[in-house]
Amino acid sequence: MWGEVEGRQSLNSVKFWNNLFWVNTFLFLLFILSPLPAEAQYQSQYITTAGTKFLLYTPPGYTTGDPEGYPLLFSFLGGGEIGNDFQATLNSGNRGPAWLIDKNQWPLTLPFVVVSPLMEPDGTPNNSRLWEMADLDELVEYVFSQFNVNQNKVYMTGISLGATATWDYAGTYPSKITAIAPFAGNAKLSLACAIKDIPVWAFHGLSDNLVSADYVDPNNSDRVSSIPMTEGINDCMGHYTAHLTMLVATRHAGWNQLYRGSRGYDIYSWFLKFSKDNIGNTAPYVSAGLEKTIFKSNDPFYLHGYAFDEENSVANVTWTQVSGPNIQTEQKPDGIFKISDLEEGAYAFRFTAIDELGLAGSHTVDIEVVDQAPGGMNFVTGFFLRDGATNEFIKNLVDGDFINMELENLDGINIGATRNNLNGIFRFGANSDHDIRTDNNQLFFFDPIPAGNAVPDWEPVPGHYYICALPLGGNMMAPGAPGI
Repeated sequence: MWGEVEGRQSLNSVKFWNNLFWVNTFLFLLFILSPLPAEAQYQSQYITTAGTKFLLYTPPGYTTGDPEGYPLLFSFLGGGEIGNDFQATLNSGNRGPAWLIDKNQWPLTLPFVVVSPLMEPDGTPNNSRLWEMADLDELVEYVFSQFNVNQNKVYMTGISLGATATWDYAGTYPSKITAIAPFAGNAKLSLACAIKDIPVWAFHGLSDNLVSADYVDPNNSDRVSSIPMTEGINDCMGHYTAHLTMLVATRHAGWNQLYRGSRGYDIYSWFLKFSKDNIGNTAPYVSAGLEKTIFKSNDPFYLHGYAFDEENSVANVTWTQVSGPNIQTEQKPDGIFKISDLEEGAYAFRFTAIDELGLAGSHTVDIEVVDQAPGGMNFVTGFFLRDGATNEFIKNLVDGDFINMELENLDGINIGATRNNLNGIFRFGANSDHDIRTDNNQLFFFDPIPAGNAVPDWEPVPGHYYICALPLGGNMMAPGAPGI
């Protein structure tokens, strides 16, 4: 469904006109990065000479005799996982690679040796802790010396406190790191130029109320968050351009979906683009999204592509139909592809991005169109809009809606969905982000309940939005089969 939003900017009185907001009632089926492993996965506990404990996973077929060595991924969790053992790591609500491996959900096709270190308590509050760089470097060197890893392919990622460790280590020991993907942590701005020749893909929630993306520590201006840090890196004019993905309707969370692959951003294949012994131009990162099953409808359907390039600007993006019945298509701005007159059948569409030097990257997504839901399958029946401040129902959303935030006197909104079956959970996505949040409630709202406010809301940045919902059976602890 197409619609338009005119909005207000909270920082000043500037009005935004001709900003589009649309909701699409086509729903998508969710697929992870690769099929779930059919065999058990194992990671073992180790301790370095200096006493740092860590979990280590080796991929299937790992051998000490491989002459190239294996890509190495360090993963750091947040302050909530500080503990004397790994129980918090493996049973946390923050589900990084170690959690996925422990629960047999880590794709066996990924070639990484995965290291997940443990920060032990020292009597100080968790929210004031920082990793000591000397301790992390001793860990890195220990893994280098004890395991068959490729030192040209060393990657780091982390959330919150772990993101800070990722930023700080890359800036302190840049010669040892190939690429990093920090999520919602602060960094030392004084280290920005040391990171300028390291590929960076940072993530932060637009609505992060704990570590805002534009945060600068009032007591230490060298401690900054994702926006000033990536800007600082890019001001240093290095070999790579640091990239920051701001996540719609996401507070200090969202990393679980990133690591399991359901957000649609594949950091693992992005990491593997880079090796320290080859710094030549690489193709743009491209995502056409996740595979989808949708209902046949008279309304148009939209695909949203996502692309960026670390060495050069993306000069051009295009969508093409690869297979399927003849249909009407239209290229829209910002990687949007409008599809009309869909008939039942299987389709494939390719999203391609070309950089300034003519190097292309592409990704293909499969779409299945059905006339009716198979027996017993859940499906979404509609969307509705509520006031984010009062939770008052405003209207049902249909294709072509125009939402004027100024005239409606709306600072925030809630979007909910209805389904044919009251049982189960919802998963919502917007634009290229396919899994913003999953919720038990029949009426799903984009943002969690803010502190001191009983009503969740979403304060959308004026722009284009394509909203999808996926009904799942079961519950949050044991999601069931996806619907339509």
